[in-house]
Amino acid sequence: MSKNIFRTIVLLIFVIAILSGVLGYYYPTKATLEFYEFYYSVHAATEDSILITATFFVGAILMIGSLIGILLFWRPSRWLYIISYILLIPSYYIEPTFIYSPTSKILYDIGMIGSGVILAAMFLEPINSMFNKKSNKAN
Repeated sequence: MSKNIFRTIVLLIFVIAILSGVLGYYYPTKATLEFYEFYYSVHAATEDSILITATFFVGAILMIGSLIGILLFWRPSRWLYIISYILLIPSYYIEPTFIYSPTSKILYDIGMIGSGVILAAMFLEPINSMFNKKSNKAN
């Protein structure tokens, strides 16, 4: 696999994952709107939600940094990618239940599968050797 094919796959998966969130946020279903209205009327903002929000933003910043590093084949970006996913895991368990539209859920699942494929590809040959080169110029 060439560098450009790998970069294209990484960007495509990133765009699909972003589209999942955009569709869910800008085109919510009626059930989603009713659920969030009920949820936020019952639960006020707590200190836990502030901590989770901060963790989410740190994870998101690391994710963007690792994405740029992956596109440039910077060696530590693989570990930043893993760390950013680990930081995002608590937000899934503490945030309220999500109601997805079918299209948004399909895109989300494709994004998660793609993230696993990218993670595996980064540690397998021939992509692994591109990360392990001494001089990684953005070719």
